[in-house]
Amino acid sequence: MKLIEGVALSELCDYSFGDQSGQWGNIYTSFMKDANFLNTEFATKVFEVMQERDHMTVFIDNIRLYKRNIPSTKPQDLTYVVISLR
Repeated sequence: MKLIEGVALSELCDYSFGDQSGQWGNIYTSFMKDANFLNTEFATKVFEVMQERDHMTVFIDNIRLYKRNIPSTKPQDLTYVVISLR
């Protein structure tokens, strides 16, 4: 059996914003990039890919996609979850 962790999965995409849960879990290969308009690296990548095709694959961890209650949040992580959902 071969397990795919967040960073390995994100390497299959054109661009990755990283893995917030990997950061919290101290996964040594994890990283985080801003998922907003100030991320010029992402904007540059979009323009590069547009030269070749009209679509691109993007990896963004699900915790930053949904503003929702996360019931399995550990009490020590709750502050970070609330901040990330703003």
